[in-house]
Amino acid sequence: MGASEDLIEAFVADLRQLRRAVGQPSFRDLETHARKAGSHLPASTASDAVRGRRLPKPGVVIAFVSACRHYAEKNGIPVPERARETYSWQDAWAKALAGLDEGEKVRKPPARETPSSDPRSGPSERRNRWWIPERQRCSYLLIGSSTAGSRHAPLYGVPRDCERMSAAVRAAAPWMSLTMLLDPTNQEAHDEIRRAMAAPWELLVVHVVGHGYLNESARLSLIMKDSQEDNLLQTSVDLQGLLSQAERRSQERAVILIVDTSFAGAAIPSTPPTLSNWFVLAATEAHGLAYEWAGEDGEGSFTGVLAHLLNNGIAASPYPLVTMMDLARESSEAILLRDSSGRQKVTWSGTTSIEALALACNHAK
Repeated sequence: MGASEDLIEAFVADLRQLRRAVGQPSFRDLETHARKAGSHLPASTASDAVRGRRLPKPGVVIAFVSACRHYAEKNGIPVPERARETYSWQDAWAKALAGLDEGEKVRKPPARETPSSDPRSGPSERRNRWWIPERQRCSYLLIGSSTAGSRHAPLYGVPRDCERMSAAVRAAAPWMSLTMLLDPTNQEAHDEIRRAMAAPWELLVVHVVGHGYLNESARLSLIMKDSQEDNLLQTSVDLQGLLSQAERRSQERAVILIVDTSFAGAAIPSTPPTLSNWFVLAATEAHGLAYEWAGEDGEGSFTGVLAHLLNNGIAASPYPLVTMMDLARESSEAILLRDSSGRQKVTWSGTTSIEALALACNHAK
């Protein structure tokens, strides 16, 4: 057995052990109790997860653990410590993924369609979609969380990257109303998001940086310093729900969500919202991990790359302004240059109407 098989076997062996610890429920029982716990876990998927053929997807792991916990609770079986939260399982999954050989990584979901227009095409090809929101009604909310409770090491690059991004936005888009929150509590972050959503902005950009985990419902969440690992659903920022919140406020506004966390691509909705203009730019795919890169120019993480692009401009673009597609494509190329192993892949999606959003000045040198 090779090193990759060993990594997968060690991980799924822990899942099998957890199942035994709660009384060896059948896979059909796990399907039933996953549903009662608010998750989705077909019996066949639960069976595949513990066979060791491949690393199960993180959403499957969370549903499996939740089902075991619910089964134990309903049958009077003491709940094992490792069934009480999913933090440690996601950490173990990330370590296993990072150690796999390139050809044996977790299978990626089908790539989502991305806007097809080329941001370098001529003005005549984009004239119907080139637009600039009313500049006095544009807001940028930047939330950075460098701490994630007592069990996780601080992300020391988050404050630096947020400061750099803040300065870059002020220089490239001085018309933006910029709010930056560093290490807020869960309540403080939610209060600021609600205020931003309630205001009559024509364009709202929400940019989050920090630890990304999947909560008990397998939804992507930003972990705050006071998040509770056994209750992520109520004590973290639900990133998948941000577009839904904006949708309820106004369907006419433009909303951009920039996510710099692991599993960031999970913030892209599987069912597009009814918002007229929306765009999600994610540091990595739905089942991918985000890393920090110590480049010579100090760009660091995905947020650092975006700040660098805003500061230095995009030379290949013939336009005086930077669009969302410029940032999406250029940041993707920049990450690929830093990560030759292909572990981190930028992804994005949104409405075609926002492809050519004039977000900031192009400071190409």
